[in-house]
Amino acid sequence: MIKTFYLFGILVLFSLSSQAQNASSQRLNTPEKKATFLVRDLQNKIMLNDQQKDSLFTIFQLQFRLADSLKKNQTGGIAKRQYFQSMLASSKSRIDSVLTKDQRVLFYQWKSNRKSLKSKI
Repeated sequence: MIKTFYLFGILVLFSLSSQAQNASSQRLNTPEKKATFLVRDLQNKIMLNDQQKDSLFTIFQLQFRLADSLKKNQTGGIAKRQYFQSMLASSKSRIDSVLTKDQRVLFYQWKSNRKSLKSKI
């Protein structure tokens, strides 16, 4: 009887663990979902207008697509890193052109806060 309860407990814990892993891995698994999440978060923080939301969505979506393709590519160590850095610089300049001066300040504060939260995890 004790073995049955022990086995049942292990099965329940295993089931809960696998469900949690599936939920977290499927949450933001496409560039579109990632871009949508970021734009929604930014909308709440820096009050974007509709044109800015559309522009930022396009920029983030392209950035995530390129990043995903670089992750899938198994070759090119240093060249891959340089390409990624140039892509980020290009995204930064496009983001800066979309936002107003005040929004840029808030955007970089938001970005800094996200980095500090990620480093704590």
